Amino acid sequence: MKPLNSLLLLILLFAFMNGKSQEAEISINGKPLDTTYFKNGNIEKINYQFRQEKSFYESGQLKMIITDQGSRSYSEKGQLIYQSISQNPHVNSITEWYENGNLKAQGTRVWKYNKNTNEGNWVNSDDWMYWNKKGKEKQPTTKN
Repeated sequence: MKPLNSLLLLILLFAFMNGKSQEAEISINGKPLDTTYFKNGNIEKINYQFRQEKSFYESGQLKMIITDQGSRSYSEKGQLIYQSISQNPHVNSITEWYENGNLKAQGTRVWKYNKNTNEGNWVNSDDWMYWNKKGKEKQPTTKN
């Protein structure tokens, strides 16, 4: 493993000890711009300044929050199932959980730019780790 990847893995392990997020700061900065509602009157989505948003399930449960620091997605039962924390504009630390709370996948996603095609996309680094629903680590696979 490359030294930089070892350092990133160490940071991830401290940040996500025992499969639980240490609740890295993800907060909305800015005023609400508009709100959409479900037919039942519950809020569906709130758009904020700076391309930030909160979306909700029809039940009113928080579904997703997107900010410049990262994003989080929740199941309808309120369980955190996905988290992306921005390390810088081109590197995100990603963690995914099963609905039972066990880790599913964890690693770094990096923005790669192709000069020949003038396009870019997010690709997984080689530090990804995967687990089954019972918490047993699985062999890494390519998951881009």
